[in-house]
Amino acid sequence: MAKSTDKEETIIEEKAIKEVAVKKEVAPKEAAPKVVADKKEATPKKVADKKEAAPKEAVVKKEAAPKVVADKKAAAPKVVADKKEAAPKVFAPKATKAVRTKIKAGPNASFVWGTGRRKNAIARVRICDGDGKFLVNNREVKEYLPRDYWASQAVEALAVAGVAGKIDVFVNAHGGGLTGQAGAIRLGVARAIIKMYPNTRPLLKKAGLLTRDSRMVERQKVGMKGARASKQFSKR
Repeated sequence: MAKSTDKEETIIEEKAIKEVAVKKEVAPKEAAPKVVADKKEATPKKVADKKEAAPKEAVVKKEAAPKVVADKKAAAPKVVADKKEAAPKVFAPKATKAVRTKIKAGPNASFVWGTGRRKNAIARVRICDGDGKFLVNNREVKEYLPRDYWASQAVEALAVAGVAGKIDVFVNAHGGGLTGQAGAIRLGVARAIIKMYPNTRPLLKKAGLLTRDSRMVERQKVGMKGARASKQFSKR
């Protein structure tokens, strides 16, 4: 009887231990789903709130942005229009070019012609009795020939012949540069003076004013930098 009672007690103890173990295993499993369920139920609410709130802000921004752009576009043309209207007032009108009046000799003047050449320049000179005018292409000689050497060369024949201040000189010059034109004017004036005053020929001849200067620019040669100048020599 004692052995049977011991076995029963051990069986009872094992059952009790198993029940306790089962309770321990079941308790956390039942509690965990509750917490997770609460979290799962709580999170969608927050997301739903954010999703519902975000579109409202976006709608407000989208409605506000076009108003600002529309204001800028409406204001921009006004500024441009003001500038366009103000521009003509700021800028002064362009200055008109001065028109030179042609100076002509008297109606009863009889002209004497002379043609002069120098380099590539040609000067057609006409002289008549007057008070000493000297015009080159309807401009004063010192204005047309700004250097003193050019101007003195052009009027040299008048001083040599002694007729300065007694005749008017009108010159049409073209071609070449101012150096060539000054030499052409000198020859043309001397030739015209001889026709009007033949007795001045010895004076003009002695001064060399009746000789046509035949010097011309020498042409550039093939393979050289100029007429005589050659390229720098290189040994290697």
